[in-house]
Amino acid sequence: MNLHESIKIGLLKQTDNYPFGGEGPVPYYYKSAGLYSMTMLIWGLLFITNLIFGIVSIFKNKISRTYLTFGILIILIVAQYIHGQID
Repeated sequence: MNLHESIKIGLLKQTDNYPFGGEGPVPYYYKSAGLYSMTMLIWGLLFITNLIFGIVSIFKNKISRTYLTFGILIILIVAQYIHGQID
């Protein structure tokens, strides 16, 4: 989802209905389309890396790594939520 947002805003320039410019109570990365796109790209790469690590650990039948991947996923979700609260 984050990678889709990054492509949509950064490459395709489809910025309709996005409150860029810091209008209203929005996170800091809504100051510009470029900053928003870069932020979504970074989060997307973090999540996709975790997904790949999880898939590899499942195929290699490494249960401890699979649990670790799940734990990292929970941490990433919480971190992204907290990151979205920064004004």
